[in-house]
Amino acid sequence: MDPANQRAQHRSALGLSRELQQDRTDHPSSPSRGGSRGYPLWFRLRVLDAVHTVGVEQASEQYGVSAASIYRWQGRVTPYRMTGGEERADLVGYDLLLLAIVVTIFPCATLDEMATFILANGGDVYSNEQISERLKELQITRKRCAKEAYDAFSERTQRRVRWFMTLPPPLGVYRVLMQRLIDIDETGFYLKSCSSNYGRGLICERVRNPSHYIRNALRVNVILAIEPGDPRLPAIVDGSIENPRRWMKITLQNIDQHVFADFLDETCTDVENNPVNNGLDDDRIFMWDNLTAHKTALVINTVEGRVSNNNFQTMNRPPYHPKLAPIEYVFCELACELSRRARRDWDTARLQQEIAVIIGQLGRNGKFWNTFRHCGYPFT
Repeated sequence: MDPANQRAQHRSALGLSRELQQDRTDHPSSPSRGGSRGYPLWFRLRVLDAVHTVGVEQASEQYGVSAASIYRWQGRVTPYRMTGGEERADLVGYDLLLLAIVVTIFPCATLDEMATFILANGGDVYSNEQISERLKELQITRKRCAKEAYDAFSERTQRRVRWFMTLPPPLGVYRVLMQRLIDIDETGFYLKSCSSNYGRGLICERVRNPSHYIRNALRVNVILAIEPGDPRLPAIVDGSIENPRRWMKITLQNIDQHVFADFLDETCTDVENNPVNNGLDDDRIFMWDNLTAHKTALVINTVEGRVSNNNFQTMNRPPYHPKLAPIEYVFCELACELSRRARRDWDTARLQQEIAVIIGQLGRNGKFWNTFRHCGYPFT
């Protein structure tokens, strides 16, 4: 047995306390002791709960708290800020207002820039330590900036969202039948694990490892287009809700405007050559995100400038709003099922084969239709 444990057992048998005395959390020390900052908030709330059950006098005796303190807590349980008997002299009044303004307008400003802003607008001169301490008291902390979140809620993006939901084509899909829509996007898959963010090494050295995603790494790229299906078609017909169509291109090439335009040409040709009886193949709208390769003259002309009896249109979804993209949910299902099936002995050919098999099984029995409805379509 450890000698420390033997010593502790002997002291316990003699009725002695522990050598390193620790305060019991259930009964904090009295505020009358020097250095105390008063009873903690959780203890005050516990005493007030006991008051509702056994009364003030019994709770005072049970927890060792004066009745006067309990009556005071019933009126105000949160303690006042401890000022030390002196008024605050720095960063108050107008200067504090300037500090709040600079944090609101320029959240990425440094302490030096905040001090400069306060001075330039008629405030006093403050050190970085004073500003940092005041921000800490105001519970304003330093954290990573979310640039995507800022762009997603910017006035320009929100205007695009309103147009997309409230205007007809080409600015939006307002009152467009859901079965006319075809959602398109691309993704990529690597034959390796991307969860190795930690490693081991000597205490005096860093652990260096190649990046997960590099341009020359072997990757299987997938372009996928899906439709929700047409509720007017019988269940056994391709293009119905139970059997919605999907178009895919699985390649090892990097996806640029030429590859994307070829895929669109194949999709439009398939729609033209294999029309669905009583369907809406003669008037379709392709939706995609704001990737540069989607908005080139070659891509737009491939869809809207083709000589066809059908009417094909293109539509850019609002940026930073994947909730409006049904294809994103389908890609999540694809990635989840692919990671479940993946084995260490796979090569790129097997990966491509499995991707094709999984995509062929997705969306059956109204799942694509429900995904479009989940994203809010149709907007009426």
